[in-house]
Amino acid sequence: QPYIYGEYPIIVAEIASTTNENILTEYFLGHITDPKTRAFILNYYLDSFKGTLFRQTQFAVFEQFLHEADAKGEP
Repeated sequence: QPYIYGEYPIIVAEIASTTNENILTEYFLGHITDPKTRAFILNYYLDSFKGTLFRQTQFAVFEQFLHEADAKGEP
């Protein structure tokens, strides 16, 4: 990838991987009938969703804090 496209927000970086994980989860749920395996997949999906949503929000808030501190000349 050219250098010019390297400066993207962290949230954008997660879009492709999260989308692919959701597509794979949908595929598994459409093809797996074992109740315990389906429960595991759903639990993993919900835990990942919560983690991704919460973690990416934390990253965005942290980056905003850093940029604001930098703009004020603070270390």
